[in-house]
Amino acid sequence: MSLKIIGEIGLNHLGKNEILNEYVNKFKNKGLNAITIQIFEDNKSNFRLKKYQLEKKYIRNFIKKAKNNFDEVGVAIFDWKDFNFLKSLNLDFIKLLSKSFENYKYIKKIQKLNLKQVYLSTGLSSNKKISEIISKLKKQKLNLIHTSFNENNIKKDFRKMEKMRKLDIPVCFGSHYKNKGNLLAACKHDPKAIFFYLKLNKKLQYPDNKHAIPLNKIKFIINNIKKI
Repeated sequence: MSLKIIGEIGLNHLGKNEILNEYVNKFKNKGLNAITIQIFEDNKSNFRLKKYQLEKKYIRNFIKKAKNNFDEVGVAIFDWKDFNFLKSLNLDFIKLLSKSFENYKYIKKIQKLNLKQVYLSTGLSSNKKISEIISKLKKQKLNLIHTSFNENNIKKDFRKMEKMRKLDIPVCFGSHYKNKGNLLAACKHDPKAIFFYLKLNKKLQYPDNKHAIPLNKIKFIINNIKKI
C-alpha cells in the first residue's frame, strides 16, 4: 500500500517556539512522510486561541528547519489572507480546514500558489455539497480529507470515504480517534494519505490531546501502519 503518513502538530506547540522546535528535532526519523502546523492570522483568532498564535518569524523558521527533516512540510489554515507570506514559505502543501471548505473562491486562490498538493477538509459537509464545491475547482493536485468525529461508528466513516471516492479525486483520512486500533482500521480503506495529531511526552495541556499520538508511541504506530 502506498500511503502518505502526515503528522499534524496542529496547535500542540502551545504557541511557544521552543516547543515547536522540539517537534522538528524529536519526530524526525520516526517514519513520517510529512509534517504540518496550524497557523492563523490576528483577525481570525479568538480569545481562546490567541495564546496559541505563532509569530511569523517562528513559522518561517519552523518551515525551514522541518524541510531538512521531512520529505514534505505544510500548514493548516482557514481564510488566511496574507498570500505573499504563504508564497514566501515555499510550502509543499496546504491543508484547508473545514471552515473554509464551502468558500470555493478562496480555494481557487490557494490553488494558484506553487504547491505540490492542496488538501481540503470536508468536515460535516454532505456528499451533495462536496460534489457542488468540487465541480467549481480544478482537480489537479486536489485532495479531499474525511475526518472522523465519532469513533463509535467507524463503519459510517468508511462508507463516507467510499462515496467521496466516486468524485474521482484522491480521498485522505484525518483521524480524531482515541482508539489507535481504529486508526489502523482506517488505513485498510486505501486513503491516499492519513493525517493524525502529534504530541510530545511532556504532561502539557495540549489543545489536541486525547487523539494525538505521543512521541514514545509514534514509531510503533507507524510500523503497524506500514504492515497493512
